[in-house]
Amino acid sequence: MAAGHIEEGETATQAMSREAKEELGIKINAKDLVFAQVMHRHADRDSIDFFFFCTTWKGRPQIGEPEKCDEIKWVKRNELPVNTVPYIRVALETALAGQKYSELGW
Repeated sequence: MAAGHIEEGETATQAMSREAKEELGIKINAKDLVFAQVMHRHADRDSIDFFFFCTTWKGRPQIGEPEKCDEIKWVKRNELPVNTVPYIRVALETALAGQKYSELGW
């Protein structure tokens, strides 16, 4: 999953498209993103995370930030790698279950 922060003047979908290009080397049109979930998360700081599904892109996914990513591979929904970031795991599981909102760490 590509992830990052929304920059000044960006919408959430524009940020997602930019992050996909930076982190995965793929081009995603913001109109092809489908809202999946928002998570209100409390850890070292409070965060509100937006998650989107996308099934259409241009390019071949590749690791754009090797210091942050071990590998790229397709996995079954119920077979996420053990080293999946915990909040990402929760977001995927709850979004795939149809929940549009979740809270974590409160």
